[in-house]
Amino acid sequence: MFGRPLAATQLIQKKLADAITEISLALNACLHVSRLKDMDKVTPEMISLLKRNSCGKALDICRSARDMLGGNGICDEYHVIRHCMNLEAVNTYEGECSSASSGSA
Repeated sequence: MFGRPLAATQLIQKKLADAITEISLALNACLHVSRLKDMDKVTPEMISLLKRNSCGKALDICRSARDMLGGNGICDEYHVIRHCMNLEAVNTYEGECSSASSGSA
């Protein structure tokens, strides 16, 4: 952007930091629930909440990444739009973000 790397701007740095924070939190939650499952202490509600949260965060992060790239975010030479379309298709078809909130896992 204007002769500088995109990640050199503070707004982009904040968006990237927010994304990696959410990804790290989701991975840690998955690890924790996986360990609970290994000990037979997990409930379907835990899995449902984890799926709902992970799906929502993945969509938010992907949309943010697409926005960070501006017009390039919708070009097929960048992989962001492909991931966005895949997440949106799965969300539309399976309804993970909405169905998990109604208690179906």
